[in-house]
Amino acid sequence: MPPFLPLFERNIFLDFIDPAKVEQDSDVIKDYFEGGCDVNAKVLLEVENQKWKFYLDNLMVIRRNQLFGTSTPIPDEDKKVDQLASEGKLLAQELKQIRNVRPISTRTLATWLNKEARRTEYLEAKSIPYPNDEEHQQHLSWIVSNTLAELYFPEGFFTSGIFKLESGFSTFPYDFLECFLGQRQLYIWYLIYTQRGPEHFLKNLEGVIIRRYIVTRTFSMNAYSLLNVLMFNGNDQNRCNRFFTRRMEKNISVEATYWCGLTNSIGARNEEDSFKNFFMSNPSSNCNFRDPFQPARDSEPGLIEQAIFNHVVGNYCASVNLLFPLIEGVIWDISVAEHLLNGGIYTTSSNLSTRDVKSRQLLDDSGTPIPIRHGAPSLKELLENTRMKNIFHTQFLKFLCGEVFPDERNPILHGVLLDYNSPSLSSRLLLVVEYLHSIIKNKQYLYPVQLDPTGYWTPEKSGDPRFF
Repeated sequence: MPPFLPLFERNIFLDFIDPAKVEQDSDVIKDYFEGGCDVNAKVLLEVENQKWKFYLDNLMVIRRNQLFGTSTPIPDEDKKVDQLASEGKLLAQELKQIRNVRPISTRTLATWLNKEARRTEYLEAKSIPYPNDEEHQQHLSWIVSNTLAELYFPEGFFTSGIFKLESGFSTFPYDFLECFLGQRQLYIWYLIYTQRGPEHFLKNLEGVIIRRYIVTRTFSMNAYSLLNVLMFNGNDQNRCNRFFTRRMEKNISVEATYWCGLTNSIGARNEEDSFKNFFMSNPSSNCNFRDPFQPARDSEPGLIEQAIFNHVVGNYCASVNLLFPLIEGVIWDISVAEHLLNGGIYTTSSNLSTRDVKSRQLLDDSGTPIPIRHGAPSLKELLENTRMKNIFHTQFLKFLCGEVFPDERNPILHGVLLDYNSPSLSSRLLLVVEYLHSIIKNKQYLYPVQLDPTGYWTPEKSGDPRFF
């Protein structure tokens, strides 16, 4: 029989600290929690405070030199920095950010340990009657390890985003992951990438992606809430979601009412009925998972809704087959939006009023037309040879959905690879959808409306006056 997983796992941040130091500092914290003298704990905290002062001073010196031409403080520096920051001077804004984090280096036992809260937590855990000593010690060690992690990496370090000012972070190619992971997880992966190598970074990412889209009844980013993002957090505000509303060529009905009914009933008795009303094949099913031999009632099914539905119910091969073409189509649409905004992606003779890419010719990043070799430009050429390689992080897309990239996409869609009914691939493709959504939002792309045939889109759904 395999051993049980540990009840409490050591804080991952301790993996990036010298093991001998962690062991020594753990003894100090444990002794403090057990009611020992405060002196050693105070010394430990002061040592870490000095490290943080040194760290922040180094960040500040670089920017002070660039802004004021000196490494030492100037008269009325705070006032001058505030003034320059208000005028939009980036270096001044960064100096102000560093200054605001300086309380990290002046922590006291009372503030750091939250006025005895951690010691109380430890003593309460100590009084729990565990069935064996190993599990008991595991719980106590978990509290100590979390305390040490906060000592080495204070909460303010993450909430301020101060680590992004480190010189090494400027070369970290995955900083965009923050919108998916949060700053704490982003920094962990930054440490993995810089200290252990990119291959360890990508290996760690895989498991997190799968867990991300497991359907849960707890509040988290999962497959349900991703669909919620794509349905509601874009059309009215920044038109992001218009890129993802791909259906067969018929009128698109409004699904908001049914979706609200489902999301408001998650965990309630009527959840199953609401789920059927939104997804399943009955007369009121908005997404129209219907008998394919019956005529559509109001609209043809939406690809993203179908893909997420299949992921939710564990039919991963179906979601993969839907997500690959959806992603490819959205990438091409983004390239048109980028060209309309900034130019330089297509030749002037390219026809951008149709999705038929045979009528387009790409430009490389120097502005030279790329020869059309096989009747139409390829997605690989778009992502690797044009200026779009500066818009997309191609290495990240390769990891997530392979070619984009013949490793997975072509064998699956051409029927060569048959073993792909896995949550891993489906989850990776859902993250690609999220990634594309973030690019559209951050770049503020306008949806290229001329690509859609007449009647394909109902203006009332968009909330955009351009479509009325």
